[in-house]
Amino acid sequence: MLLDKKELLSDQLISVIVPCYNQAHFLAGALASVRAQVYSHWECIIVNDGSSDNTAGVAANFVAGDSRIRLISQPNGGLATARNRGLLEARGELVHFLDADDYILPEMYSKMVGVFKKRSDVSVVYCGHQSVNARGVPFRSFPVFPEPIDVFHDLLERNLWPCPCAVMVRRTAIELIGAFDEALSACADWDLWLRIASMGVKCVPVNGEFACYRRLSDSMSSDGWHMLRVGFAVIEKNSHLHKSCRLCEGAVIRGRRRWCRYCWVRVRPALGTSIVGKLLGYLALFARIVRTDVRLACWMGSILFRKLIRLSAFGGTKSSL
Repeated sequence: MLLDKKELLSDQLISVIVPCYNQAHFLAGALASVRAQVYSHWECIIVNDGSSDNTAGVAANFVAGDSRIRLISQPNGGLATARNRGLLEARGELVHFLDADDYILPEMYSKMVGVFKKRSDVSVVYCGHQSVNARGVPFRSFPVFPEPIDVFHDLLERNLWPCPCAVMVRRTAIELIGAFDEALSACADWDLWLRIASMGVKCVPVNGEFACYRRLSDSMSSDGWHMLRVGFAVIEKNSHLHKSCRLCEGAVIRGRRRWCRYCWVRVRPALGTSIVGKLLGYLALFARIVRTDVRLACWMGSILFRKLIRLSAFGGTKSSL
């Protein structure tokens, strides 16, 4: 995937793909953050995924004011389908996925393009991100982590880039492994990163938390049971990309454990504060895991046993379940 010198020195076009479904109230902020970029050689493709709100109207105002912005409308097909439609329309050498409820800081594109221009062997550039609330106010920062030595196995253990808009990719890398898996109702970005990483590509960081990831209580990731099922499916699907690999076996076990913890944090609040409710929640989680991974089920069973012992020690009145 090496590029010639002429292509490296030229201004590389970024295709910014912005899927939007009923988020007109956030869309203007996302698009304004693209227009505010110091690096100006980009095109922005808004994919209106069957919205019933004023998404089309907000998008039309930006299209009228900037020839770099285009609007594509389609019946609702889901996030992965909308991103793939944007990829079909993309003309840039570089691709950036920006969800309509997120935004980016002005220096992001200039920093990332600088790496792509210097390093023809790099397929992915990423930065740190900030979690922001519904009003767009940051409340937590996630600094960029160092360049992974073994990015594929690291990704099997956890999604290194849970904020999709913190990542920029060469379009050729996506063309080699295929677009988003539209059968996945969540975690399709994690699946894409895994497939790209399986080719042994270089993934390089830039310092700074330039991506702003909006945390909403009604977002897809707040459904812990759903995320558990889909996350396990992503790990299982990509665990076979390296044949007879011992590193993959270990990474899969650790990845499933980590994913259980991640999803349990999202499930637990819905169970209430009662001991019985939490105990039933653990049992439900255990039942779902045992069908997928016996070793992981044994690990979960040991945790449940310790919780029961602790409950017994407190005489049934307290528990940290």
